[in-house]
Amino acid sequence: MYRSSFSEFAAKYSKDDRFKAVERMREREQLFNEYLVELKKSAAKQKEEQKLTTKTKMEKVLLLFLLLHTFGLFVVINGCNV
Repeated sequence: MYRSSFSEFAAKYSKDDRFKAVERMREREQLFNEYLVELKKSAAKQKEEQKLTTKTKMEKVLLLFLLLHTFGLFVVINGCNV
């Protein structure tokens, strides 16, 4: 997922004015780590939302199948009887 360490980040962006704007290295590292925490939270939230969306879609499909099966209704999808 997010595999960048602060030392890699610092080496890559040490000459960037935005990096230099924060004077203390300890503060820079703290901001970096806080940013990674927020990224991970955001990714986890998106994953959970996707999981719920998939679950909801599957529930609808299963309900439809159950209704069709219960009432003896058949639908032709792509040339196959369901």
